[in-house]
Amino acid sequence: MISWLRKRAEVKWTRRTTWTPLLLNQRQLQRVLAKERLRADREESCFGLIILRVVDLRNVRGTSLKLAKLLHRRLRETDEKGHLNYGRIGVVLPATGEVGTQLVLADILRLAAEAKLPIEGEAFVYPERPRRFDDKSNDSSMDDTVEVLSDQTASDSFQPQPSDSIKVAALPTAMLVSAYPTWKRLVDILGASFGLLISLPFILLAAAIIRLTSPGPAFFAQRRIGYLGRPFWIFKLRTMIANAELLQEELLERNERDGPAFKMRHDPRITRVGRILRSTGLDELPQLFNVFIGDMSLVGPRPLPVSEAEQCEPWQRARMHTKPGLTCFWQLAKSRKMSFVEWMRLDMRYARARNLWLDLKLIVNTFTAVVLGRVGH
Repeated sequence: MISWLRKRAEVKWTRRTTWTPLLLNQRQLQRVLAKERLRADREESCFGLIILRVVDLRNVRGTSLKLAKLLHRRLRETDEKGHLNYGRIGVVLPATGEVGTQLVLADILRLAAEAKLPIEGEAFVYPERPRRFDDKSNDSSMDDTVEVLSDQTASDSFQPQPSDSIKVAALPTAMLVSAYPTWKRLVDILGASFGLLISLPFILLAAAIIRLTSPGPAFFAQRRIGYLGRPFWIFKLRTMIANAELLQEELLERNERDGPAFKMRHDPRITRVGRILRSTGLDELPQLFNVFIGDMSLVGPRPLPVSEAEQCEPWQRARMHTKPGLTCFWQLAKSRKMSFVEWMRLDMRYARARNLWLDLKLIVNTFTAVVLGRVGH
């Protein structure tokens, strides 16, 4: 408990710190990273990010102030610098590739060594190397790069890195996303718990009817792409025949939606009970369990299947900066006949504007729409 409170205090401290006027605070630097990534995706260019760590955390304030002055003299006017987290300073280098980022870091480390500043540095470049969503490799190595530096002080034998040892890594997407809001997770847990308690009898009744009227399991699980591109299993009440996914290729010519998503108004694979469940939105109720365990949120962009998510353009993947949800702007749109691009833009609009009041408003509007029968597939 004490360590958790300390970490929260450190994050709050870096967001509000004003004792280094030459450095952006954490929120400002996150905005810079988000805008730079959008620019890089739109223009198909790149940018570099340097992360500098203060080795001796006993003197973070003094070292950061001296380092800020050093960076102010060294960097271009178009470069940005600011607090990433406790004891970490980020430097954003627009339109800079691997070689340029490596040279800038080597120069900063050289100047820091001359000034006897105990810092270490890492260099990254965006965009990251292409990686398929169904890659089963462990992502923990990427996540570890955004962990707060441990509260261990360095030994007196600190030595700066030689320039020939500097490696430039691909910038993980996780570094470009701010921390997931605590309030949102709290709303999800409370809402999912209450929703499961109320809807459990309906889920069990619907499951029994599905088993009695159609051969196959009552529930349907599918691999979807979620937060930061991580795959997860989504759960639904089965509304189609048991081998529906195998028959989709035969129906591709009748797809009524543009882009990678598949949609048919009169899909022959849907069962009679399934049409009722879809028209009322009851088939989505098992996803409250996905919300409860943290794979999804009550409010957020709908998660796409793996095959469809892989076909999205790079700029469209910014919708993954927030957890997928049960409802969002698209679900409440007056017409869902909009193009796939418009759908993605609505999702990204939510990812940028996400706040507690907006979530509560969308939850209430969705509940009202369900009661009035305006929400379906």
